[in-house]
Amino acid sequence: MKTYKSHNKKYNITYVYEYVNYWDKAKKQSRTKQKLIGRIDPVTGEVIPTDGRMRKAQERKIENNAAGKSIVMSPDYSRKYCGATYLLDGISNKLGVTNLLKQNFPDTYKQLLSIAYYIILGKSNALCNFDQFDHHTKHPYNQNIPSQRSSELFINISQQATFDFVKQFKTLHTECEYWAYDTTSFSSFSEKLRQIKFGYNKENDIIAQLNFAVVFGEKSNMPFYYRKLTGNVPDSKTVKILIDELNDYHFEKLKLVMDKGNFSVDNINSLIENQYDFLIPSKMQMKFVKNDLETIKSELPCFENYNAHHNVYSKTTPIKWEYQVFTQEPDIKVKKDKNLYLHFYFNPEQKEKDMKKFNRKLDDLRQELLSGEEQKQNKVEYNKYFNVSILQINDEEKIIVSPKESVIKEAMKNFGYMVLLSSENMDSITALEIYRNKDIVEKAICTIKGTQGFRRLLVSNEKSLEGKMFVEYIALILLSHIKKQMEKLALKYNKKYYTMQKLFSAIDSIECFECKNKKIRYSEISEKQKIIFKDFEINHPA
Repeated sequence: MKTYKSHNKKYNITYVYEYVNYWDKAKKQSRTKQKLIGRIDPVTGEVIPTDGRMRKAQERKIENNAAGKSIVMSPDYSRKYCGATYLLDGISNKLGVTNLLKQNFPDTYKQLLSIAYYIILGKSNALCNFDQFDHHTKHPYNQNIPSQRSSELFINISQQATFDFVKQFKTLHTECEYWAYDTTSFSSFSEKLRQIKFGYNKENDIIAQLNFAVVFGEKSNMPFYYRKLTGNVPDSKTVKILIDELNDYHFEKLKLVMDKGNFSVDNINSLIENQYDFLIPSKMQMKFVKNDLETIKSELPCFENYNAHHNVYSKTTPIKWEYQVFTQEPDIKVKKDKNLYLHFYFNPEQKEKDMKKFNRKLDDLRQELLSGEEQKQNKVEYNKYFNVSILQINDEEKIIVSPKESVIKEAMKNFGYMVLLSSENMDSITALEIYRNKDIVEKAICTIKGTQGFRRLLVSNEKSLEGKMFVEYIALILLSHIKKQMEKLALKYNKKYYTMQKLFSAIDSIECFECKNKKIRYSEISEKQKIIFKDFEINHPA
């Protein structure tokens, strides 16, 4: 039999039918018989079978008894694994996430928590497999959430409610700290999402993408802000919108630490105008950086400036940053200046590494030119570092490649050097440590994208995307707290504590038994499992 799809615009549902053509002898014409077999899942694109009333037959929970016969499980009794979700419940309550979700999403907060737990504990975020998770695991909603229902749930998450949640969550975890700002990308095959574009992919994934911006507290290790971005927008273009949105949330006296991709004169001016403190790597080719570096270059690598812990020579110099602001009168600007600080660093080992890497790259470029196998993406670098000519010898052409030594020396001049620009007066080592702590963002994102399978969005419309991103943000909050606590415990025990997967596996064997009109009971809990709950300051199941 053949199939075809029919889209219902009123309910935004795509149905799938089977049909067969046959010859009607009485009417002497071709006729068609059709049969409804299901609908298209808007999240996964899979066909969901229907039993005539749009309910999946497989939602019935069936268990095999000891005799091998299939019986329908009684709703008055259930036995499920609960150790991992019990820990997540405790952490969610401790951080205030459960109460805030209940306050802003009173009718659906349990579903939101259950999906967040599934994303954390599952091997992927494809919600078509939620029924398997529900069958074996106790979770806040404690019922199956079919794929279609989860799509409807995401669509009904309002922007106002998510805005209020983020704003309120920040007030619960106020701490004077630098906030690390970074972006990552989520790949998608969807052609319906407007912001899915081809752009710079940090994981070299050759697929269209959606970018995801997130802000983390460096001490609290908490994500306090997130936003989706068009896939082809460079990082430097996102800072002004970030500042405007943080102002909308009434986040005051913020300190932002960013990477080099966010550096631009306009961004620095915006941060100053909004009275945000900041720490950011400056580009070496900036005039004010080159002038100061040339002044201190000879005195920088001396023992007085050496730090053995970080293996760097460092020095701080103050500068005057000039900028313009609009006055109350239209189109009139006034020049102002602010004291900023340049922190210079020199690492001899890094210089050697940079030189080796650069020389290998130049050698590869030269070999490509000599072999006549030029790569299109390297054309600019060919012209920058080499002169190429053709020499005629005995009716044969020979390619002559000569390096532009002056250009190469200029490129290598600042190898091993780094410079940070800060608005606060601090010593160079403090600035370096604050900047290096920024990798908490990358670690958290790597954890959630790698371990929990976040590399694909698996949504097909804008409202589902926004809702799912919010639930993933909830999962990121819980994961970030767990990761921070695990790092503390590793220092406490002076050894590696657990991987995230081993942590959940160690406690997930705990079962809970629920019987109608009786108090919930838990299976035996080992001493090792009790220690895990104690380490996370959560009472273990009694």
